Amino acid sequence: MIKSGARTSFYCILVLLLLWSPCLAQHTATETTDGGGSNDRSRDYLSDQSVVMITGAAGFLGSELALALHRTYAPKRIILVDRMVDHPQTQEELALFEFQRQRTFHVLQTLGQKGRFYRADFSPMIPEYFDLGEVPVLDHIFRENSDITHVVHLADPYPHATLQIVPREKDIPKAGMMESLMEQLVKHQRDYGYLPHFSYASSWEVYPHALNATTNPINIDPPSFDLLREDQTLNTPSSLRGASKMIDEMIAKLYYDTKGIYSVGLRFFLVYGPWGVPGSPVFEMAERAVTGDSNLLADPEEKSQDASSRKKLKPDWKESIQDFVFIDDAVDEMMAAMQFRPQTKSQNGMSGFSQPHPVIFNVATGQGHSLEDVANTMKELLSTGTGNAKSVSVSTKKRNLHSKLVSVGVGSTHRAEVVLGYQSRVSLRDGIIKTLAWHYDRAFPYGGRNQKGTASNGSTFIASQGIERCLPYDKECLRGAPVFPCASECSHEAQCTKSYYDEIIAWTQSLTSDCDTVLYTVDLDDSLAMIPSTHLKLQSTSKSFLKGNCNLAFVSDRSHLVQNLKTSHAISSFMANGRDKLLRNGAWVLVPLNVPIFPYGDVEGDVLELLPKLSPGLFFGSSTKRAIYVDSDILLDSIPNLLREASTQPYSDEVEGATAMLIGRGTIKEKVLEQDESFGNIPQFFQSVRTQVQNSAYRMVRIAVADKLFGDGFMELLDSRWMVHTLKSDDARLFRCDVLGEVVQWEVDTDRSALEFVLGLHDMWSRVIAKASGVSPWWIGDNVVTVPEGSVPHRRLREDEGDSSDEAKTKANKEASGEAETDVGENEIEANRDQDIEDALNAAMVNKAGDLDETSDDAEDSSNDPVRQDNLEDSIDDDEVQELDDHTTGEDNERPEFVLDAGKQQEVAAEEEKRGESSDDPDDDEVIEGRDRLDKEPHVERDYSSYDAWMGILSSSSTKYFVRIVKSSDVGVASINQ
Repeated sequence: MIKSGARTSFYCILVLLLLWSPCLAQHTATETTDGGGSNDRSRDYLSDQSVVMITGAAGFLGSELALALHRTYAPKRIILVDRMVDHPQTQEELALFEFQRQRTFHVLQTLGQKGRFYRADFSPMIPEYFDLGEVPVLDHIFRENSDITHVVHLADPYPHATLQIVPREKDIPKAGMMESLMEQLVKHQRDYGYLPHFSYASSWEVYPHALNATTNPINIDPPSFDLLREDQTLNTPSSLRGASKMIDEMIAKLYYDTKGIYSVGLRFFLVYGPWGVPGSPVFEMAERAVTGDSNLLADPEEKSQDASSRKKLKPDWKESIQDFVFIDDAVDEMMAAMQFRPQTKSQNGMSGFSQPHPVIFNVATGQGHSLEDVANTMKELLSTGTGNAKSVSVSTKKRNLHSKLVSVGVGSTHRAEVVLGYQSRVSLRDGIIKTLAWHYDRAFPYGGRNQKGTASNGSTFIASQGIERCLPYDKECLRGAPVFPCASECSHEAQCTKSYYDEIIAWTQSLTSDCDTVLYTVDLDDSLAMIPSTHLKLQSTSKSFLKGNCNLAFVSDRSHLVQNLKTSHAISSFMANGRDKLLRNGAWVLVPLNVPIFPYGDVEGDVLELLPKLSPGLFFGSSTKRAIYVDSDILLDSIPNLLREASTQPYSDEVEGATAMLIGRGTIKEKVLEQDESFGNIPQFFQSVRTQVQNSAYRMVRIAVADKLFGDGFMELLDSRWMVHTLKSDDARLFRCDVLGEVVQWEVDTDRSALEFVLGLHDMWSRVIAKASGVSPWWIGDNVVTVPEGSVPHRRLREDEGDSSDEAKTKANKEASGEAETDVGENEIEANRDQDIEDALNAAMVNKAGDLDETSDDAEDSSNDPVRQDNLEDSIDDDEVQELDDHTTGEDNERPEFVLDAGKQQEVAAEEEKRGESSDDPDDDEVIEGRDRLDKEPHVERDYSSYDAWMGILSSSSTKYFVRIVKSSDVGVASINQ
């Protein structure tokens, strides 16, 4: 029973609770509407549970932010959105797109499964141009990732000169992305009950910063100027881009006033560093500096305006004072701003949280420098190689700026230091050193600087600040540069990873020192008991192997094959000199490798197994010109014929060509596998996660370039079970390194996607460069004629000789008989070579008219003609022909051989004899008429749904290199299963 005094106290407490309940309810509602979310503000803090969406993710700031978030906080998921350069047409657009592609690939390779990339433009469009996949894409992204905690808006259509609020043409970049994102945040708050933390990029160009030096004392020492502060009144921005960013800030404030959307704005000053913006001043200056160009301060508007008009209309851009921010400092402030939400009081004065007011921070250093300071620092570093000199800034240099209009833009960092705890840590000199080192590594990729001769002290110092100082697995330090095994021809001498190839590479070089051509295979399976192609032939006359020690098989030392041979031969060292000390399996010389046992799922072993296949340059002797790779179950009919096919070029009147790689044509993948009790057929249907990410990235690029890239991602257009490498070409080496780099960076266990994609990029670039120089790509279309390498210079020589005067011809006829006989022999060789070219062109004309089904028939007709056969051999170097004649064999195996196709030999010989007796050569009039039709016929664009026999690769030499794709059966290549 409650006493009266206790009852009175109870009623008083109850009355107080009833009176306070509206206040408690209001306080609770205030807490639950903190920025449209809940009272759990832990979402604002970055952690391994965060889900971050970044727009403009292929840009400089977006890509670096994604990488830093992954390293620092390891968020659960990072959503990357970027429109990239859509359908690039010009060389400049393609260059920018390629740079964005490299950035994006670097991010996706680093993030792995935690990264999701959407190539989308979510800018609003006018109704008549509305297209599915624009604004709805943004809503799809938010619905697919409903747990988004942070949104960072860095997308920026600038520097497109056609920036418009309302587009008037379909493909013109639009403004309005800020409104789209704000509306999507409002919808997300309504649907899911909370508002993700939102931050966005603004620009220092919202400030008016053009000052006249005659009225402002910046010409004194030290200079005096006001720092640009976030709280100062803005009137006229300094550029159109500044005006667009001011609009974004006004929109953010408006959505706060009307919808309660909290936001953090970041006014970026001039951010520079590795992976910078192509076309920006510091980026272009660094590119010129590392390539030896002394004119670092080239005026970007030099061609558009004369000197007098520039002097009147613009400030002195070389001496204008600006705030240069290194990318690492900018990223640090971005990550701090992403977690900032101020604690405020509610409107009635009670403690708690209300919707905070939007806030803006400068991303600056507070230090002013000019482009002249930057240029002088770069020149000093590259000339002296000292990194400890005094930092150059406007405070250490007296300037004579009287009567000059000088642009001053230096930001105050006071608010960021007090509120975010931010402080710039990288000085201008240190930032320039890191930037130059990155540009230097890109200018001389794949160990290229080792071939440039003795470097200056400055170049040596800059090189030492790049990837050479990084640990092989420190991806942050490497900044996207691949690290190759030391046994690769692509590796840097000071930066490579050791592998089991290191201990045998000197021996294989010595073993093949006399080989002009090397045939090799790789099979590291421990269960290998015999190389399948050892005792099999396609025909009884097949020349499937080379004589001597020019057939190498890289095998595991633990394999049954090696263990059995070691036991039977009882040898102690397989690397000893002499034939008796070598392990052999038929014509194959075995190269046992001490392959470690890799954990299940470790891709390092798969990448290393692909190393000799894709990068054979260091494995063989210095005299080796070509290397033929085959899988262990691939059979070759005739190595001499295969090498002749690898010694050709697409015909051109002006450009000398050569084959960098000969590779087989692929087959369409099976979309649905047949049911099979054996599990062995199923793994090809399943791909590793990294391979899936790799292929998705490749398909994204193909769509972006409007299918102007080789392949479609669904068909295997290349048969990489065999390939012929040209080793004596740096252009061919760089192409191989591009392919191996893709495999290494994606960490995948197959090379087919990388080969196809890199080949497509090289060919697309080759076509763009050719068209930019006024030349139509002559290696594509139905009229391509294949001729032996070196045909262009020989043909030019003959034409020059044909233009000589009659007096010179008469004088030549009066030479001594001995000399005349020699000249006749040489002229006959030249005439035969020209005849080969003429025959190839004539065959192309006949094929065009429909008289023959295949151009190869004409080549087959010459198989019984000794003169024509000699001419074909002339397409290969004399030493190589001699080596083939002396070293190709099909009878060296001690064990009996099984001939797969011997029953067809008489039929083939009879058919060849029939064709040899017939004559399908067209009349001279027909040939001339056909040639005219070929010359006058308009150029045929490449059919991107298929592929041609020739693909161009980027070439820095006067010789244009190509990859030739042929049907395997046409060159006598087949697998045992076939």
